[in-house]
Amino acid sequence: MSIKRIVLSTTLSLLSQHALAAVPSNPVTVAQMHIAINKAVASISPGETYTAGTAISIINNIISGAYTPGAGIGISGAEISATPYTVSNGLTLDSSGFVIQGYQAGTNITIDTGTNPSTINATGGGTTVAVGDLYQGGIVYYVDATGQHGLAVSLQQTSNIPFTDNTTTTIMSNYGIGSGALNTSVFVAYAISRQEIGTAPQNAINYQILEDGISSCSSITSSTPTLPCYGGWFLGTVSEYQLISANFSAINTALTTNGGAGLDSVSYWTSNTEATDNQRVYSVNMSTGQVTSNNLVNGTERPFRRIRQF
Repeated sequence: MSIKRIVLSTTLSLLSQHALAAVPSNPVTVAQMHIAINKAVASISPGETYTAGTAISIINNIISGAYTPGAGIGISGAEISATPYTVSNGLTLDSSGFVIQGYQAGTNITIDTGTNPSTINATGGGTTVAVGDLYQGGIVYYVDATGQHGLAVSLQQTSNIPFTDNTTTTIMSNYGIGSGALNTSVFVAYAISRQEIGTAPQNAINYQILEDGISSCSSITSSTPTLPCYGGWFLGTVSEYQLISANFSAINTALTTNGGAGLDSVSYWTSNTEATDNQRVYSVNMSTGQVTSNNLVNGTERPFRRIRQF
């Protein structure tokens, strides 16, 4: 078998269609072709310095050869080097480990630059309250882990009234903590659709009071326009009212100490019905947590205590 030697010219005029897909349409030298193909597949030959555009991709955090990025940061191999890079507003990223230096954090945020990498901490903020405090017109009887959110019960109590003017209502079986406001709004919308006036849910949702929990918002005048008036009250769920029974004595003491009416050992209306009966509304004895199912057909009257979420 004879061996034929093929000598390539310095330029290539014929290339397969696949090879031409990644290179310029004009003939190029073999050396140029090598570089063009390498760049087309996002590969940088060893020893080559390449300034990438916006389409550069770094796969698996591996950089071949030397890569020259934008101003201020140098990347050699897979190592980030060069001088610290200033982002904005005095924020500096230390190339030795991304330690944040020279940056004034916002309110209630601290940056511990003694660690590497730096640690960002929230320092809290806002008003913290405890069970028994007078806050936003009510006595706090439940707080979450932050001490900033929870439930408060009104200092004022209603007389005994029917839950509704009718012998039926809409079924409302959301019994959990945090559902009372929604339940009350649904009851009110249903009452309005039936042209009812003065139902227990309507009475609860229309309540407004000043910070002391005693003074009406009608006492606000042009000379005292900044007095805070707190609305957003509602009938609580079974679960929301049962929370009071866990601290009944302390809550009662706080109510009377701040000039309010103490809770009685009676059953109070809730914003819950039985799950399948629109004629039965639940009430809760806040001193014991006991739940009673009340038949609206009997015209039962009970007091209720408004609560508020903060």
